Amino acid sequence: VIRYQPVAATPQPQPAPAPAVAPDLRNDKEAIYSHPLFPLLSALFEKCEQATSTPRDGTDAAEADDFSARALDAEISSFAKKILDDRPYYAPNRETDSIMVQAIQTLRFHLLELEKVHHLCDNFCSRYISCLKGKMPMDATVNSEKD
Repeated sequence: VIRYQPVAATPQPQPAPAPAVAPDLRNDKEAIYSHPLFPLLSALFEKCEQATSTPRDGTDAAEADDFSARALDAEISSFAKKILDDRPYYAPNRETDSIMVQAIQTLRFHLLELEKVHHLCDNFCSRYISCLKGKMPMDATVNSEKD
């Protein structure tokens, strides 16, 4: 009979303590997270993520319209109305306000550019497919339509 001796547990390395955040950085971070425009900034960031990671095949018009400039402008204006109703008393901080507005403008610009890229891709795909159909023999085209 073989008896196994329990092996002493090897000491596990302790996780490094979280780095201490300087009070100034903590205050800046809190100013950004508590800013009334932060939810809009977060929503724009999510839209940018979706626009870059979601494949668009042109079949879902509602999804394509979700990233359009009109939808974005409507969302921004409804958000502005909501802010005025929810937070009538806001102590402005010029530096934080400027950073938030610049970040929102930048993300909005990126969304508009992504919309242009998607339109160019859709245009290229449709032109490429029509070009291929023009170069294919007619009997291959007819056979593929019968299937």
